Amino acid sequence: VFVLVLVFLGAGLMELVGMEGILGAFLVGIVLNRLIPPGSPLMSHIEFVGNALFIPYFLIGVGMIINLGAQSTELSVLADERVIINRLVSIGGMQFDQAVREGVLHKNNFLISSRTAQRLKFVLTDFRQEPSEGRKVYGLDRSSGLPRDGIVSAHTVTRMVRHECLLLADEIRKFIDRIPPQVQASIQRDGIILTGGSARIPGIDQYFRGQLEYPVRISQYYGMSTIQGIRILIRRPEMRHWAIDPSRNTV
Repeated sequence: VFVLVLVFLGAGLMELVGMEGILGAFLVGIVLNRLIPPGSPLMSHIEFVGNALFIPYFLIGVGMIINLGAQSTELSVLADERVIINRLVSIGGMQFDQAVREGVLHKNNFLISSRTAQRLKFVLTDFRQEPSEGRKVYGLDRSSGLPRDGIVSAHTVTRMVRHECLLLADEIRKFIDRIPPQVQASIQRDGIILTGGSARIPGIDQYFRGQLEYPVRISQYYGMSTIQGIRILIRRPEMRHWAIDPSRNTV
């Protein structure tokens, strides 16, 4: 009874400060796990109640989303339509673009714009097969500083984007490793949703599927997830306060 009181107290305190109650219960559980000796009668009772009641209920609606943003990637674990665990990784579409620029500069000895790099990222990157084509682009010669054109290979672009994705996959693995095993099992069952602008890179879902060893699929609204989310928040009165600033009456 004492343990349950602490769990509900932690959840209540989190609700009071405007955060999800389940996060408070989770933090209380982490603290108690270190204080209660393994194999003790109390720990056995806690594990029985948790495995028989709370964990199955909690895992009914658990999912994970990877949002590939412009400047960062957001990793979120959701339960009952609420984010319970969240982390930002400073790798996003702009870092992909910068990596392409650096790869072209090293390989072709000329500098391309960020916009050109972004276009090459989507046109030439392909994780599904060994890339072989190339595109003619314009840039500035590194030695003379004069404009010139050159052929950028798909191999160069894919190699640079793959390197950034490898770094991102490593951060995602670290994030997943910190999640309780029961939640990991639920994510393994239901898969990871990939969204954001860079989700349109051909084969990126297959790449992360292989790196993470979790099912990964791309959201139907990968390019409009933020807009769709705000639309849902505005249309649901009980959630509208998350989208609208009452003092300004603006989104």
